[in-house]
Amino acid sequence: MNKRELNRKRKSELIEMYLELQGRQRPEPVTCPSCGSDDITYDDAFVSGSITVSCDECGSRWHEVWRFEDIEMIDGEDNRVARLK
Repeated sequence: MNKRELNRKRKSELIEMYLELQGRQRPEPVTCPSCGSDDITYDDAFVSGSITVSCDECGSRWHEVWRFEDIEMIDGEDNRVARLK
């Protein structure tokens, strides 16, 4: 990793820390973080909280990392509250 890549990584980590401290979340990216193109492809399945994405315009690849927020019941009954009583 060269100095430029290291600085870019540090900047990304600082942005993430700032957003967490502010209690805000990043919007879902719909464009390439390198060139801004919206010609992106999800390459793999969702695994362990992330999915690999690539840009068909410039060839960049990255992982979208997802964080658990909550569950939304589709079928059945949510009995978690009842169990805590």
